[in-house]
Amino acid sequence: IDFVALDVPPDQAASAAAAVQQIAMLSLPPNGNQIWGCVAEEVRSWSWPDGKQLSTWKNPNHQVTGAGNIRALKAGREGTLVGTRDGRVHWLDPARGTSRASWPGAGNEVVAVALCEDAHLALVGGENGKVRGLKIPSGEVLVDLAADDAAILSRAADGGRISPDEAV
Repeated sequence: IDFVALDVPPDQAASAAAAVQQIAMLSLPPNGNQIWGCVAEEVRSWSWPDGKQLSTWKNPNHQVTGAGNIRALKAGREGTLVGTRDGRVHWLDPARGTSRASWPGAGNEVVAVALCEDAHLALVGGENGKVRGLKIPSGEVLVDLAADDAAILSRAADGGRISPDEAV
């Protein structure tokens, strides 16, 4: 999918075609009223089905550390999770696209994020193979799993009922 396909007025289509940017990731929340994607190191949202751009978010750590690139994205009803190369996971407001909160991931670079249906549990996967379970929206760490416990990812859709005893 190319960015030119979203939110380009017909009279600007020719000039926009020359400035096509690819969308690196896409995610739809359960209500299906927005599209979330990563374009040129920014997280953007568009209304669906008309494609009007609603918000833009850029990781503020990217300029400081040079390691804030977007690596994972998952839209939910109450917010959107964004995993970044600097090892953080960000909780974005679905209406404004601003960051509500930011928490440490499971170690180094965050490469995967998952959100259960009711958006009360997030799983964050690190490049090191570790998985962290977070309570949303508080960011409380519910469980940290070693790399060999990654099968727990299949439980993300279980309504958030993962206890630390189950993970051991």
